Amino acid sequence: MTGVEKMVIFMCSGAAKAGSRKLSYRIAAQLETMGIADIGDLEKLSEQHSAPTPLQKRMIFINDCRSGCVNVLTHGFSKDQFLFFDVSPYLHLPTFDASGYVHQEILPKLNEKWNWIEKSRQ
Repeated sequence: MTGVEKMVIFMCSGAAKAGSRKLSYRIAAQLETMGIADIGDLEKLSEQHSAPTPLQKRMIFINDCRSGCVNVLTHGFSKDQFLFFDVSPYLHLPTFDASGYVHQEILPKLNEKWNWIEKSRQ
């Protein structure tokens, strides 16, 4: 990727610890492998909150918890700075395709909100 700064992905800290057993982590890992974003932790979230809005990286929040706890992590950020994906309805689908979800759901929304595809080609 050239010309575009990587985004930061946030998810439940339990999902990050559980690794590939959690759906949100598998999606985040796919985005990280593609060079689109880096997986963030609570320290990175704090840095984002401390930075003025124009200096914040764009963020992707992925929720795979029925309680929607990841939504709380978005509080305090401008809606222009992040996208929120709730994959909890897919938790019990054994054939869920994380790569397909990235290409069919996340990439189009990145392009719609931030013209990401065009910027990534520059």
